[in-house]
Amino acid sequence: MHFKAYFVRVFILFICFYLRALSVSHAQHNSLSEKIEKYLQGRLTNSDIPGLAIAVVHYDTVIFTKGYGFTGDRQPVTANTPFAIASLSKGFTATAVLQLVDSGLIDLDKPVGNYIPSLKINDPRTNHITTRQLLNQTSGLSDKGYPEFKFNTQPKTFSDLLTNIKSVRVVNNPGEKFHYHNPNYQLLALLVESVSGKKFPDYMQQNVFNPLGMKDTKDFSSTGLWNSTILNGHIFFFGRPIAMQEPELFIEGAGGIVSTANDMARWLAMQANGSFHDTKLISDKSLALMRTPSDAKKHYAMGWMTNGSQSVYHGGTFWTYSSEEIVFTNNGYGVVLLFNTGINPFQDYRSYLQGITDILNQKEVNSSILPYWFWPGISMLILLFFIGLSITTLFGVKQWYDSYRNRSFWKSCSLLFIRVLPIFLLFFLPQLIEILADRVLSWYRIFLMAPDVLSGTALLAFINFLIVLVRIRYVVKQPN
Repeated sequence: MHFKAYFVRVFILFICFYLRALSVSHAQHNSLSEKIEKYLQGRLTNSDIPGLAIAVVHYDTVIFTKGYGFTGDRQPVTANTPFAIASLSKGFTATAVLQLVDSGLIDLDKPVGNYIPSLKINDPRTNHITTRQLLNQTSGLSDKGYPEFKFNTQPKTFSDLLTNIKSVRVVNNPGEKFHYHNPNYQLLALLVESVSGKKFPDYMQQNVFNPLGMKDTKDFSSTGLWNSTILNGHIFFFGRPIAMQEPELFIEGAGGIVSTANDMARWLAMQANGSFHDTKLISDKSLALMRTPSDAKKHYAMGWMTNGSQSVYHGGTFWTYSSEEIVFTNNGYGVVLLFNTGINPFQDYRSYLQGITDILNQKEVNSSILPYWFWPGISMLILLFFIGLSITTLFGVKQWYDSYRNRSFWKSCSLLFIRVLPIFLLFFLPQLIEILADRVLSWYRIFLMAPDVLSGTALLAFINFLIVLVRIRYVVKQPN
């Protein structure tokens, strides 16, 4: 009897402590939610981003989901509004591949061609590309060898992809260097389809989305196919968001998923906890492998970028949609942010994520954020100043000629060359981007990144080129 009474007391104390812990945890989560809400309201008041959605989890507990602002047709954004998650899709594709690895159907270190007999590439070095190298983005394939963003006609199917990629060249031997390249993950989606015997969207629905309860999440092979599911995102023009349709792009496996904040919370929780409400997609071994780079010198693992043992991160960018995602492997927090605006030199989407993670990690949030119009405004003022100066200079050819006669011929040639330099730089802008960012883009896609700045710079370059022509003509017409 005495033992039973003692046991009852211990049990009651355990329940009390457990309920107390739950109460403290709930209070902490409420406090974090309030801080996040206040932070985002402040940022959006000082921002030109029309709409975003957020999800925050702690292990497998969803602590905050919400939508802010408006969609492309001016409807309120909610936690159930669909967004293109862009390259966050790569983590899902990696999960699908690792499921097949767990089932013994794929060996990561065997050539991928063993599983895709239809994969025929003329460069013999591609015969040795493994599944692991595709996942780690160390296959040797890159935009320089296969410029997907320059194709006027995009692939529609895997068959089209195989036809296009047949003549690809690798830029280095497989396994040597990292090159972020979407077709690595397009081939992985084809690998899943070949090994499983199911269409890639069907496989994802049955083996990833449905088990996690991601009822509003779908996979698309092309941006042109999501028009009935997702509203237009936005580009920026003179600091104002302009709703437009995403340019056509084949995105299967690399960026084809459309999801919501509520659904993405479930994905985050699975990543942070290893399972979501007892649903496990891959083994613990595969989850650890997913977060392990190919070697210490590289930061890309399998659908995730790593930050030592602290966190894994990935960003996603289209021309009209963007996304940011992080999971802290040391404390179980996860955050995803979905934006209905695309790549732009004046938009720092990562700073939103940094602010949220600072709150979660009990750090002081940087509140010294410049107003959204500051950098676009400064850039436009600088451009307008130089355009005005150039126009004034264009009509001052007589004054220039007086100075020209007192200078050496070579000095005058050097000054004229400086005038035409902007138009040469503009002409070779795609090549400069290729050198600096290792990405190959068409002129149209470059224009959509910053149509205002590019238009102003083009006008400035043209006026200065005209100045050179007018001055040369004036010199030629002068009597000897």
